[in-house]
Amino acid sequence: MTKNRIIAITLAMTLILSLLSGCSSVPGMGGTSSSEDKSSSSSSSSTPPSTSEDASQPDGSTGSSDDPFYVGDTISTIWFDFTVESVEVCSEYEGYTAAEGTKLLVAKLSLKSTATYSVDMYREDFIAGWDLFEEDDYDYVEPLANYCDAQFPDEYPLGINESRSGVLVYEVPADLKDFWINFLEYFTDDTYGDSYFVYFTAE
Repeated sequence: MTKNRIIAITLAMTLILSLLSGCSSVPGMGGTSSSEDKSSSSSSSSTPPSTSEDASQPDGSTGSSDDPFYVGDTISTIWFDFTVESVEVCSEYEGYTAAEGTKLLVAKLSLKSTATYSVDMYREDFIAGWDLFEEDDYDYVEPLANYCDAQFPDEYPLGINESRSGVLVYEVPADLKDFWINFLEYFTDDTYGDSYFVYFTAE
């Protein structure tokens, strides 16, 4: 998803929420990095997507993006439940070494389908980011492309009632410690649903 598209989505969502609630700002909205949108199921309120073969949003979403989530929490989206089970910090993981000035976040993720149809998933569906408080903004990165067996594939179907687990590896600035992982519901008709943030400290 490009920076301009994220800003446009942010402005649109902020305007809608302002009209509905009278609020002038939405925590976590903003954005300075870039991520390419490839899916049709979902990703963050400040970023990416996932996928559904259905162009309309099904009824019965049980998740809520109003409150923050933390490592170990199970979050219900419109297509699946997901849990960030743990996050490990390292300089090298399965043969990949972080560049100078960066470190690796290795997030263990579990998924459990709750949809009545298969959902196409993408690497970019779950992004990791951090807040830039001095700018009232944020930055983020996508997971590294698949290079080891422990990682989720770059693209994969999540079948009916299927459970999956794996890791997502992110390369982030070494001097930061507070991060979030985000998933934004994105539909094939180019509309957006809820955005879910999982917050954690990684030192």
